[in-house]
Amino acid sequence: MAKAKKRSRLVLTLIAGALVAGALTAAFWPRPLMVDLGTVTRGPMMVTIDEEGRTRVAEAYVVSTPVGGRLLRVQVNPGDPVERGKTVVAHMRPSNPSALDVRTREQALAAVQAAEAALRVARADLNAAIANRDLADSELSRTVQLNERLVASAAELYLARQNARVAEASVETSEAAIAMREADLANARAQLIGFDDQGLAAAINGNASDDIPLHAPADGRILRIIQQSETTLPAGAAIMEIGDVHGDLEVVVELISSDAVQITTGAPVIIEDWGGNVPLNGEVRRIDPFGITKFSALGVEEQRVPVTVANRPEPGIRSNPSAR
Repeated sequence: MAKAKKRSRLVLTLIAGALVAGALTAAFWPRPLMVDLGTVTRGPMMVTIDEEGRTRVAEAYVVSTPVGGRLLRVQVNPGDPVERGKTVVAHMRPSNPSALDVRTREQALAAVQAAEAALRVARADLNAAIANRDLADSELSRTVQLNERLVASAAELYLARQNARVAEASVETSEAAIAMREADLANARAQLIGFDDQGLAAAINGNASDDIPLHAPADGRILRIIQQSETTLPAGAAIMEIGDVHGDLEVVVELISSDAVQITTGAPVIIEDWGGNVPLNGEVRRIDPFGITKFSALGVEEQRVPVTVANRPEPGIRSNPSAR
């Protein structure tokens, strides 16, 4: 019985060893591998520098306020087409007058009263000058008649004519003084215009329209609206940007300085992954002479050089202005 058990244990051990040996043999047995086959040819080699870039409009025009004033709400939207000198993109109005305190208002009222009094004096001087002119004219007419009768001398006639010319000049001087006083009065009244005197401002301006239209400075489309809500802006404040998104696009690529020194202006560029199925052709237009310090995704400090690429799409292919 013991011999039978011993024999069966030996058989099981041999079977287990055979299975392990077979498994190891199957595991390490060499297998055929799939390989790519091709024909060896001789040809030119193209070395490329791959980098991501962003598109932008080469010549963007900024519409700004020509004078300080109140900008009305901008009614145009980004993407709207505009035509140079014809499309009105915004409207402005002069700034509201500043508020007047009590002292400033009293001073302005006194200036108005003084201007009115000066105007009355100028009109009185005009009446006196007209009276002197009429007297000089009648004296000249009488002297002419006496000279024709040989009663008055030529010297008296010359003196009468001179007095008439002086009187006429005095009338013209008085009329000019009235115009000056009227302008002073209008200036003094303008000092009284405040937030609560819009009716007075309209009366002085003759109800003339104070709208200032702003026209598009170039053909193209509106790229972005910088200020759309109605507000008061100083002179030179930016309102919107306008550019040609179809014929004036360029690509800006920031290359590592070690790669930037290997390219030259006019080098060919292949633009891929721009949104279409066919790559676009371009060329290097400009290489900036300075680098920009930036940090990579891993936190490594790098020197990047901006390189501008002129986009030259093939006929029938239009690049996406929002491609990156």
